[in-house]
Amino acid sequence: MKSYVIVGLGGRHELFRDAIINEFRNNCRLLALCDINRGRIDKSVKEAKEKSGCMVQGYHADDFNLMLKEHNPDSVIVATMDCTHVDYIEKALAHGLGFLCDKPLCTDASQCRRIMAALRKF
Repeated sequence: MKSYVIVGLGGRHELFRDAIINEFRNNCRLLALCDINRGRIDKSVKEAKEKSGCMVQGYHADDFNLMLKEHNPDSVIVATMDCTHVDYIEKALAHGLGFLCDKPLCTDASQCRRIMAALRKF
């Protein structure tokens, strides 16, 4: 069973969250949610429980690395603001984790080079 965490809890994250906790619940597990906004964290954790009984832990973005350490997911779903995708992709790869990124992957050539460098170390 594949396990996931989601960072970035704007509107698009619900597509990923709900697919994991509903349609793909037999093959996937959502472990935790992470965002810069405590209100969005609490809202998404509550919705996951209401929609499927899924109990997930919420983390502030400052505790992203702690979340990875405590839950050791297979992959990180990155649904943050476009300009921050690269930061979370680098962190996921540094922890030896896969990632799935909302589009766009990055916003400029320097970010693309950063991702490529992180992939080479992976």
